[in-house]
Amino acid sequence: MPPAAYFAAAGVLLVVALIAAAGVFVLLHDDPKPAGPEQPGAPAGGPLPSVYSEASSTAVFAPIAKRTADPSPLTANEVFDEKMISDQDAKASLKLTASKLDARCADTVWGQPLIRLLQQSGCTQTTRGVYGDKNFTAMVTIFNLADSTAADRLVAAADPRTGNGFVRPLGEDGAFGQGFSTARGVAMGHYAVITWVRRADGSGSETDPKLVSLLVTIGPPPAIVGRVADKGQQG
Repeated sequence: MPPAAYFAAAGVLLVVALIAAAGVFVLLHDDPKPAGPEQPGAPAGGPLPSVYSEASSTAVFAPIAKRTADPSPLTANEVFDEKMISDQDAKASLKLTASKLDARCADTVWGQPLIRLLQQSGCTQTTRGVYGDKNFTAMVTIFNLADSTAADRLVAAADPRTGNGFVRPLGEDGAFGQGFSTARGVAMGHYAVITWVRRADGSGSETDPKLVSLLVTIGPPPAIVGRVADKGQQG
């Protein structure tokens, strides 16, 4: 392997390891926020996760802290290139079943406060991908915002207890509004990523090890990991 390719591959692996380690640490030390399943006073308009947690952007994502440093829009091929997500701990092999890239961010969430925040945050696009097998369903949503401050603000505002609203499930998949589900919002530089997982039968709890494992596995989208590695090498 040529030296340049070797170091590029090593950079990507390092970024993945750092992100995964940070995700596990925060999930194990976070105080998950129960949101339901029935939330009195929650705004009408869409389903909510039963439990939600969030994390601000970290130094790992400094190379893409601002969109001006990472101006190229996300593409469908880039984001949805991975057609299968495997998790050994959850004993799951989730296949991509639906995907969409939206230029109108407001169409991908419900709740006027969240819509207004997206407009104020300079959101230029949202991608949503749904993965599933016979036991689990997962949705990954990525918001392309102006900077890490906007991303931090969005993942905090998506907390169901605020009543601001939440991500709209993609297509006709109403499963996320039924039974138990858990979600996590993480700011990754100027991107805000919200992952949402549930068991097919709607069972589970905030300490369900398989659901926690899935959140960690699908948490850092490969498209963002690759951009962090590329910008880090350029820096």
